[in-house]
Amino acid sequence: MRIIGVVAGATLALGTSSVLAGDTFKSGNELHEQCQDHTSPAATIYVMGVWDAYSALEELEGFETGICPPKGVSMGQMEDIVCTWLLQHPEDRHHAASSLALNALHQSFPCAN
Repeated sequence: MRIIGVVAGATLALGTSSVLAGDTFKSGNELHEQCQDHTSPAATIYVMGVWDAYSALEELEGFETGICPPKGVSMGQMEDIVCTWLLQHPEDRHHAASSLALNALHQSFPCAN
């Protein structure tokens, strides 16, 4: 249940009011298409923007991000994680790309409790 709270909070912070793709800037389907286009940096730039916005939340008092990548993780690795997750979960790609990206990163890099 905590992941839902983390993703919901991040989704709201990123300016989306719903996790339904119809109400968001970009759907998981659109990001998946960008992941498949290896000639374009669009997926990398999107994941970078999602991570940058989410990381800024760490500055808020009392906000726990729930995503703790180890030192040295590259943006390329984060993109690979998100793109692989989208490939493996086609049933969820109609949801907001930002929520799906954060969910993939949370599953890969949960914070130690």
